[in-house]
Amino acid sequence: MNTRAVFFCGDRSRYGIAHLEAIAKHFDLRAIVIADDARWKFFRDRLAPPVLQSTTLMLSLRRQLGDWVRAPRRAVGRRAHVARLRATGAPLIEAHDANDEGLITRIRAMNPEVILSAAYPQIFGRGVLDLAPRGAVNFHPSLLPRCRGAHPAYWCIASGEDRGGVTAHFMTERIDDGDIVAQRGFSIGGLYYADVYARLVSETPSLVAQVATFLAIPDAQPVPQDQARATMFRNERDIHRRIWWARMDGRAIYDRIRAGNAFATFRGRKVVLARATVAERNRNMINGIMVDPGAIVDIDTNGLWLATRDATFVVVSHLRDRHRVDGFESWVARRGVCIGERLD
Repeated sequence: MNTRAVFFCGDRSRYGIAHLEAIAKHFDLRAIVIADDARWKFFRDRLAPPVLQSTTLMLSLRRQLGDWVRAPRRAVGRRAHVARLRATGAPLIEAHDANDEGLITRIRAMNPEVILSAAYPQIFGRGVLDLAPRGAVNFHPSLLPRCRGAHPAYWCIASGEDRGGVTAHFMTERIDDGDIVAQRGFSIGGLYYADVYARLVSETPSLVAQVATFLAIPDAQPVPQDQARATMFRNERDIHRRIWWARMDGRAIYDRIRAGNAFATFRGRKVVLARATVAERNRNMINGIMVDPGAIVDIDTNGLWLATRDATFVVVSHLRDRHRVDGFESWVARRGVCIGERLD
């Protein structure tokens, strides 16, 4: 007989919703709890405070128009997710506060054996953690204890991890530090954010099945996390995505580019470095020439060659200038870029 469960689903996250069918298949799903609009807004504002309104009318109008254009797309995606949630046949509960005593009482009456959570936009208190006799299990998109906290799909790349993965762990009142129930890992070398995220989603159903098997064994023992190996991150901001040429080596720059939206400035304008490789040697760096990190030392069929502080070279093949993504040839031609110029 399947373990009775209530699932707190971060339904506005593709990673969160990816758990749904597998949980419905492997558990006796008594209810699904999703957060309301106000909770999601509060969560997003905490991760990234709203941008201060611009004093220029043009930027204000652009922002308003962008919101108007994107809103229908968000609404369609939201309806599709809700339809998937309802298709499980489990009662769907929309909540503003997961720790509300009324909600806890309602869930307790469903007699769950375990609480499950994935990408839910709120930290649970003891009332939720103690709701079920088998405890509360969270699905986290990193190989814990590495990359605890916010946006692990970004930070496992940006911080230079060689491996990523998904982890199921018992929840405690401390973020992502509970004993591990199951893990699935994979190499992330050379992968970009979209590739890693897709792999996290694809690994999720198998991880859910492993958790169901674990919970079906009465004396199964989880594995304590190695606290000495733990890393913790908050959500990234622009200052984290900025390339700091004088302080970062070639590998660190490459990792930030793979993580997504890494940027520099060129002639005073923000430029996102979208695709790159790292090289050890360049044909132009002979005869004792010395250049500052960020200098363009070559332009060839491979890309735009940029010097780094550790004598390696970041070879950029695609850039985004404002909203336009270019191959480096188009960007170089359009901007009239010359060897010797510098990205800051």
